[in-house]
Amino acid sequence: LRAKEERIENEKKAKKAFSELLDSADLNENTKWSEFRDKFEEDPKFAQVDNDRDRRDYFYYYIDDLADKARKIRKEKRKENSAKLKAYLESEECDWMKVDTTWRDAKQNKIEELEPAKLLEKNDVIAAFDDVLEKLRNEEREKKAKEREKRKQQERKLREAFREVLNDKALKGLMHAKSEWDDVLEIVQEEKIYEEFISMKNAKITPEDVFEDFAGELEEKISGAKRHVKALVKNDTIQVHPDTKMEEIFEKIKEDEKCKEDDPQDLKLALYEVIAKARYKQKEKEKKIKRYKRELEKDMLKYVRRAFAENISDLKDISMEDAVERSSSKLKDSSGYLKLDIVIKHAIYERVKSQLTGVKMELEEGEADPEEKSKDEEERSKKRKRGPSEDGSGGSESENADGKRKKKSKKSAKKSKKSKKKRKREGSDSESD
Repeated sequence: LRAKEERIENEKKAKKAFSELLDSADLNENTKWSEFRDKFEEDPKFAQVDNDRDRRDYFYYYIDDLADKARKIRKEKRKENSAKLKAYLESEECDWMKVDTTWRDAKQNKIEELEPAKLLEKNDVIAAFDDVLEKLRNEEREKKAKEREKRKQQERKLREAFREVLNDKALKGLMHAKSEWDDVLEIVQEEKIYEEFISMKNAKITPEDVFEDFAGELEEKISGAKRHVKALVKNDTIQVHPDTKMEEIFEKIKEDEKCKEDDPQDLKLALYEVIAKARYKQKEKEKKIKRYKRELEKDMLKYVRRAFAENISDLKDISMEDAVERSSSKLKDSSGYLKLDIVIKHAIYERVKSQLTGVKMELEEGEADPEEKSKDEEERSKKRKRGPSEDGSGGSESENADGKRKKKSKKSAKKSKKSKKKRKREGSDSESD
């Protein structure tokens, strides 16, 4: 047992001595066993390990340890140089490194000649460049995401503020669920919130979009109240005219059993819409009357002149009914003559009669016949529509006119296309009391 302990102790001393020899031998990870052996085999520390296999094992353990340390050192230096290269690429000094810079751009800017890059392999330089590029792109994406979120918040605030403006206008009777945007625009375009809205760049929504949503929700919200109000109008419980004041009939309807179920605010909004519809119908009726009056005056001037061409002065003593009977049947069957009130027709006839008798006097003084003037104007209008004359004159003017007509046509088409996308609602006037 003692001999065994002594042997183990001797082996430890021999290994320690051999390790000291390895430390003093100035070895590196590339040193070969044969080189070390030939150089130190006469050294007592070398001979102290009497087993050649053990010597070889101790040597290679030592060499492997040197190789691991060398790899760690190289890795740290590579990491350090890579970090220096990245720091330079991210600095303001490197003004060519952008989010859209390519490797080709980097080579043109001599990235491989930078001091940190010279100490790195090409793959490490490319990896550092890619890391910085990815970092810049991530920052750009984050920046854009923040801008989008900020814009969304701004749009949300503007949308809510604009909806409050619209709601206020609706409660005052300045607009309603069936109003058209063009009419509403006239009453909101001076509002500060509207100006902020339209001045916002890259907005995903417009004031018109907000209005359309608001109007749709408002229409749905007051549908019950509007149904009840219309029922009262239909059974003559209340009378609604273009000049009706909402306050006048609100007190009457709010006591109705069905209307008691509705929110008073919804009832008012429904009333405003019903009154606005009455005004709209009145305006449409007035437009039709104006059109009928224009058409009747034109027809009277045309057919009465023809009927009394030989004795125009006789008109002074002829009534409207006689003049119409003696004129073409087309006059009597015209829309204006059939639709207009007798008083209006008499007024138009008196105006036409005065005009025609005045034309006769002008003719006696040598003036041109208005009918001939009208024919000349018609002929000139047809020529303008046909374009340049056969001899080529007036070509440039016609081309300019055609160009203007085409532009106008395109604008009209765009407007028409846009209007089709609008919420389909019944036409209605949007003016207030």
